[in-house]
Amino acid sequence: MTALSIILSELILLIIKLLYSALESILLTLIPPSEKSLEGEIILLTGAGNGIGRELAKQFVQHKVTLVCWDIDEKGNNETKQMLEEQGYKNIHTYKLDVSNREEVLRVADKVRKEVGEVTILVNNAGIMPCKPLNEQKPDVIRKTFDVNVLAHFWVSNLNG
Repeated sequence: MTALSIILSELILLIIKLLYSALESILLTLIPPSEKSLEGEIILLTGAGNGIGRELAKQFVQHKVTLVCWDIDEKGNNETKQMLEEQGYKNIHTYKLDVSNREEVLRVADKVRKEVGEVTILVNNAGIMPCKPLNEQKPDVIRKTFDVNVLAHFWVSNLNG
């Protein structure tokens, strides 16, 4: 095969792939896939005590789910639960833990499994954001930020150890 025939065959293959992708995009625009129902799911939401986590909790409970709220801020976590229960939502479970502590995550995950059931959806939302330039941060704050915003995702995503 000559170099020209290789280039032509690659070009034809590229055109076929582009046409396929264009047609697929048009079809998905005209006939979107159906949305997955969350009803009956057991959702574990980290960082549920305030901010984005609290807003996510408000959205999830509208779909008739069992909501498991994890947060280091026990007071905020309980406030989220109370607010949702006052709106008529039930089946909300709160647990206080530090998601950056692997042993604590595994212990509480086991407790959730026994008390609530097997988690079917994980929303790993917990995070901290120190509001200072990096060169003004203390080493312990940098370490905690990394532990919560990076390592905790590994610990929580692997709840079976």
